[in-house]
Amino acid sequence: MQDEITHTIIEQLKIKLLPEEKAAVELRGTSNAEAYQLLLMARHYRYSNTIADTRLVLRLAQRAVDIDGNYAEAWALVATCQIALQEMTGSGDTGLMASERALELDGNLATAHAARGRVLCGMGRYEEALAAHRESLRLDPESYEVRFLIGRTCTEMGRAEEAIAHHEKAATLSENDFMPLALVIQSYKDLGKGSEAADASRRALARIEKAIVRRPDDTSALYHGSSVLAELGEKDRAIEWANRAMLLAPDEARGIYLLACTFSLLGETDRAIEFLEHALRSMHPRFVVWAKNDSDLASLRDKPRYIELIQHLENGGKPDSNAL
Repeated sequence: MQDEITHTIIEQLKIKLLPEEKAAVELRGTSNAEAYQLLLMARHYRYSNTIADTRLVLRLAQRAVDIDGNYAEAWALVATCQIALQEMTGSGDTGLMASERALELDGNLATAHAARGRVLCGMGRYEEALAAHRESLRLDPESYEVRFLIGRTCTEMGRAEEAIAHHEKAATLSENDFMPLALVIQSYKDLGKGSEAADASRRALARIEKAIVRRPDDTSALYHGSSVLAELGEKDRAIEWANRAMLLAPDEARGIYLLACTFSLLGETDRAIEFLEHALRSMHPRFVVWAKNDSDLASLRDKPRYIELIQHLENGGKPDSNAL
């Protein structure tokens, strides 16, 4: 009832909400103020793409469901964090149970279907993943989470046209988040759209720079910024940011992977492969699918050491433990 009254007032006054404000108004499913506040806090860090922040979000979301076990939105966020952590660390829960619990509580919750899509993608069930994402899109095409998560899945699957559409839409839905633009660069390059990739790189960098001003220790912004700067040909600055990120988070597997992208783009292929081996040693074996589709690593594809690494991973092996 409160939601209906709020939306009626907004419609009558013709208020234009910021994406974050709209999300706060539409967030529902609990009458517990503490659980609600915890989820709002969690959403602030939800897609930073670092292990530390993802674990923080998971703790907050799990605390929310401890307080209110019927909070579907919180269960969906638990699922999204769990599959992200499994990808980044190579271990942990797939998120399947949490996504199913979210849907059991609210079958019309778009973010629950989006979370299930990411979970199923992580399990290699790609067609089921796309079906879940499409349902999330049908339910709420104006949701940042829905657009961003389906964009990630499409990027991973090499569906560049779809990835571009969803990431660009996500970028319009949240003016502060740099991740959609950082990811869409790859898809433009896959389609040979160099000018569009350069434009997305510049837009991503502008957001990344603002993120670092807000939070100087934002290692996700630094790692992503390093690869974007390399994309733009700013070698010295790219290396400077890479060094800062490594000083702050030297064991961040996703970040080390991004350094592989940075040095691949800079033409330092031996160093790039060393970073790639180091990163993939900690990440889930399925991440090799992403690596194979990543245009940032194109300069490595004909290198015997890279070919041997990918074949080794596809056969179920782990990278050399002596790398780096």
